[in-house]
Amino acid sequence: MKIAVAGVGYVGLSIATLLAQDNEVHAVSTTAAKVDLINNGQSPIGDKEISEYLATKGLNLTATLDKEFAYANAECVIIATPTNYDPNTNYFDTSAVEDVIDVALRVNPGVPLVILLLLFSGAVAGYPLLRVGVERPQSMAGNLADEQARVLLQMLLKNIYRAFDFRDESVVYDKLALSVSGDLLAEVYLQNRRSFAVQQAGGAQARVKQLEVQQARAERLQKRPLGYAIRGEWTATGSVGHWGHVHIRRNRYQAIVTLDAVDGNWKITGLDLLEEKRMDPLPQSGIETVPVKDRADG
Repeated sequence: MKIAVAGVGYVGLSIATLLAQDNEVHAVSTTAAKVDLINNGQSPIGDKEISEYLATKGLNLTATLDKEFAYANAECVIIATPTNYDPNTNYFDTSAVEDVIDVALRVNPGVPLVILLLLFSGAVAGYPLLRVGVERPQSMAGNLADEQARVLLQMLLKNIYRAFDFRDESVVYDKLALSVSGDLLAEVYLQNRRSFAVQQAGGAQARVKQLEVQQARAERLQKRPLGYAIRGEWTATGSVGHWGHVHIRRNRYQAIVTLDAVDGNWKITGLDLLEEKRMDPLPQSGIETVPVKDRADG
């Protein structure tokens, strides 16, 4: 199997080293010196086992700076890029993860993605294209800090909106099922189609381009050791086109979102939408914006 691993820190290089024993692996780095070391059988990090494997195991492992080549030829892309916490902004920086997702899906549409993201002490959340998994859920019992709740909610909401990028209705539904529990599937599916993600009434069709969770606060649910009610606020921005016009729509949402660990994966199991508000259209170069009063879509 051809696998691309984005990131050659401890997590990424460990995974690449293990997988390269039985698979063809391309490890993607942004640092030329690290690429040279790996391709010469040397480890760029001080780890005895990794150093031994690179030097003696005859791995089918190639490090590269060419991310587009690595992703375009991969049957699976594993993302292990940094998500550094900035104490000044109180946010995790997930831009490197999002960049890999964007490039991988652009050069290799539909390629399975596995994202490894250190969110909680002692636990790694990973999801293969629109799945948020919990590796050791029993270790996560406890309260979620606001920033942890925000990152988790943003990942799950992005998954929902990304599901609507697919055209086949059954595929959309299946992708949603990776992040939403079965009982809530139909409700989320219909609600998001109506409100923003995909609209076809009157010839209109929308696609979400950006989603940002501004606030999130989690509360543990009684008698559910891995259940949380997250009160969140987010905005979704996308392009809407119909009757030969393309303009920008931006919606703001406030909701209480219930999350549970279901079979080792985080899923949305409840959604109480408190407010949905259309915000002013945003000007964008090369896209015509239409005043609200002139819009045919209301």
